[in-house]
Amino acid sequence: MENSPSEVSVQSRRRSLTLADWLSGLVIFCTLFAGAFAFICLQDDIKAYDFQISDTLKPYVQKLNLTEKASKTLLATHPALQEKQAFNQSCHSHNHEVYVLGCYVHDNDRIYLYHVESNDLPGVIEVTTAHEMLHAAYQRVPFWEKDRLNEEIKKAYDNLPADHEIRTSIKSYSEDDFYDELHSRLGTEVAELSEYLEKHYAAYFQHRQTITDFNQQYHSVFQQLNDKLTSLKSEIDAKQATINQQTETYNNETNALNQLILDFNRRVESGKISGWRYQNERATLEARISRHEATYQSIQQSIDAINQQITEYNNHVLFENQLMNQINSNAVSNELESQK
Repeated sequence: MENSPSEVSVQSRRRSLTLADWLSGLVIFCTLFAGAFAFICLQDDIKAYDFQISDTLKPYVQKLNLTEKASKTLLATHPALQEKQAFNQSCHSHNHEVYVLGCYVHDNDRIYLYHVESNDLPGVIEVTTAHEMLHAAYQRVPFWEKDRLNEEIKKAYDNLPADHEIRTSIKSYSEDDFYDELHSRLGTEVAELSEYLEKHYAAYFQHRQTITDFNQQYHSVFQQLNDKLTSLKSEIDAKQATINQQTETYNNETNALNQLILDFNRRVESGKISGWRYQNERATLEARISRHEATYQSIQQSIDAINQQITEYNNHVLFENQLMNQINSNAVSNELESQK
C-alpha cells in the first residue's frame, strides 16, 4: 500500500539520534535537576536568613556542634520548642500511648520540639533536635545520591543485633518512612557506622559522638531503672518463694506442737507422768516451742525485709512513670482521664 502524503511527510523528518543530541539532552536533564537542587538551597538561604532561634532552644542547639550546612537546614525549618498544647497541635500528637518528642512536618518544612523540662533526662532535647534536623536533611538529599545512601542505611540496619531497640521499634514503618526514620536514628543513636555513613553525617555534625552520647545519657536513665526493677523483682520473687516455704513448714510445726501440748496436758492431768519424767518432757517441749517462736520471728524479719524491697520497687515504678509523663505531651490528659 502506498503511503499517504501525511505519512511520507512524517517519515521524511525522521533522523538518527547523534551523540551530540544525547549529550545535549543530558546537559538539559542535568541542568534541570541541578537547577532544582540549587533552588532548594536558595530557598534554605532565604528562610534561614532572618530567622532567630529562640533563647530557650538556643542553648540546646549550641551543644550539638552543627556544621554550617546543618545549621542552615535547621534554621530553614524554623524550629520551635513548644509546650504541651501547642506541640500536640503542631505534631498532631493525641495518642496517649505514643510519646512524641518532636516532629518534622514535611508539608510546611517545619520542625517542632516538645519542651521536656526535666533535670532527670539530660540530653533529650538535644538528641531530639538532631534527630528532627536529620529528617529535614534527608528530604534535601538529591535523588541521585539517595539510592546509595539508602543502600548504606540498609546495611547498617542489617548489621544491628537482632534485639537492638531500633530493629524492634521500626518494623511497622512503610518503606519510604523506613529509610527516612533510619537516617535520623542511625545518625543519633549508633556510635559506630560505615565509613560512607560517617562521612555523610560529618556533613552535619562536627563531632557526631556528642550526639550519640546525648542519646545514651537519657536512654541510660530508663535502662538503669529497668535493670534495677528487674533485679528487685527477681529478688522479691525468690524471697517470696522462700517465705512461702518457711510459712508452710511453720504451720505444719504449729499443728504438730499443738497436738504435743494437748497430749502432754492430758497425760499430766491423768497422772501418767510426774516427777523427773514430767520435768524432762516439759523442758523438751518448751525448747521446741522456743525454736518455733524463733522461726516465727525469722519469718517476720523476712517479711519486713521483702516489704521494704516492695516499697523500693514501687517507688522506682512511680519514678519511672513520672519520667514517662515528663516526655509525654499528653500526660495531663491521661491524669484527667484517670480521675473520671
